[in-house]
Amino acid sequence: MSRHIFAAGLIISVAYAAVHIAFADPTLLTGAAPLRLSVRNYLGNVLGSGMVWGIFSYLIGKNYSGRWLKALLAGTGIIVLMLAVHYALLVVFGVYNWREAFEYNAQWFSWLSSLDQYWGWPARPRPSSGGSTISPS
Repeated sequence: MSRHIFAAGLIISVAYAAVHIAFADPTLLTGAAPLRLSVRNYLGNVLGSGMVWGIFSYLIGKNYSGRWLKALLAGTGIIVLMLAVHYALLVVFGVYNWREAFEYNAQWFSWLSSLDQYWGWPARPRPSSGGSTISPS
């Protein structure tokens, strides 16, 4: 069963990369091909949705029911593997520059850091009361 889940996860990650590769034409954003743009947006949203990728994590983890650590590692592992395949294909086919591949995700990282202030978590570790303080540069 896990072999089938693994294969399906790889197919989804390759298909998601293929959508990026096939529709990497910059003229799509000018409105010259509205049908191609809508197909790209639809397929990209379906194949790249967190729910679709999360299903694979759930299903592979379900194979290890009762063994929570193995289930957690398998669920995390398949997501990391799917992402690695996806980004590797995009870098190989020249859609992404490997140095800038995660630049587009910066908004998510800044959103996560804003949660610190919302929940009252310290943004950075605070020095202990008796020790020396190091000011950030």
